[in-house]
Amino acid sequence: MSRGRLSVALITAALVGTVLSSVGGAPAQAAPERRLEKKTAVLTTSLPGFPRPATPAHRQLQRVNVSVHYDEDGDIVLEADAWVKGDPIDRDTAVRAHLGVTSGSQCQLTGHYDDGVVPDGRKYWVWERGLRSPRDWDCVVVMMIDRENPDAPVDAMGARLTNQYAEPRLTVSQPRLLGRTQEQVRLVRGVVHRHEVLVKNSGRYRARNIVVTARGKGMKTVRKKVGALQPGEELAVDVPLRLTGKKKRTAVRITVSGSGVSASRAIRVRAVKAPAKPRAGAWRSSNKTFTFKVKNGRIAGFRGANMRMTCGGGFGGFPTYRNVSLTFPKVKVPRHGYVDATKQYRKGNVWYTATLRGRVAGTKMTQARYTYRTAGNCRVTEGFTARRR
Repeated sequence: MSRGRLSVALITAALVGTVLSSVGGAPAQAAPERRLEKKTAVLTTSLPGFPRPATPAHRQLQRVNVSVHYDEDGDIVLEADAWVKGDPIDRDTAVRAHLGVTSGSQCQLTGHYDDGVVPDGRKYWVWERGLRSPRDWDCVVVMMIDRENPDAPVDAMGARLTNQYAEPRLTVSQPRLLGRTQEQVRLVRGVVHRHEVLVKNSGRYRARNIVVTARGKGMKTVRKKVGALQPGEELAVDVPLRLTGKKKRTAVRITVSGSGVSASRAIRVRAVKAPAKPRAGAWRSSNKTFTFKVKNGRIAGFRGANMRMTCGGGFGGFPTYRNVSLTFPKVKVPRHGYVDATKQYRKGNVWYTATLRGRVAGTKMTQARYTYRTAGNCRVTEGFTARRR
């Protein structure tokens, strides 16, 4: 590879400036937190005076795609795909890519890169890693040269480079209740309903200082700090929704924001009457696995018998199974009837997590699920319905 100042005899800056002026400047960028990912250009028009007279088609440029990649580790990679107008490829011909910096209407070329030229059909490929030149390149010229006379290009194209950034892109799902997506949120006035939304960073750069808010007329405002999400990462966030206004219908807008980007979703809200209070007495699930009592509006003595626990099985291993009996602490049934409780406790160095969810109304418990997790990737999950005996 050879690098150096491009001589005026090779191609004048004025010629390059003619093309760059017609291309125009790069579009203005927004201001989210971001990282320069690459600079690109698509070249389709030869510079004035090119191609040279009597240049055969297989030495004339047809189209060039240029990318200057800025890796996160600081490495800079140049890649250019250059197609010619005719067959066959001339083995004595090469492609040079010149990067430069715009000064007025001129492109001041700083060097050329032509190692790694690989003829393939009607396409040449230029690839160069480890560039150490400035990051302020904003124009490019690509030339067809004769290897025996490299200072006399037979064709040339030029264009501005456009910055492309890796940015975060946040999305927020519709709210979920007991794992079910809610097209419309039904709320008992004055009672907090815990809903869950999925927040995802589908962009190519991490998002920091993420905040989820929920606002609406007649709704209590919610603001929750989430933290950071890496590209592709998703997180479930609990959003406690509470209807305070007197109107039967309203809307809530759930917004996620961070690192200068945001996304929001508007959800219809409808006021509903509270369900019947849970009937006191002994309850049992339809599959006879779970038993519990309801007393003073609370579920007590919850017990699951002869449940199948699965342990291990990750990273290609084989899971093991055993039958267990487990319990859950006393939990209050809210006025809206939705139980969504998680209990964590520790014995020695081992943590245990149990969750009980379901809707209780009158003598029925529906949409219910019990989960349990502990060390060794051991878990139990059982869905059920239950009735008062």
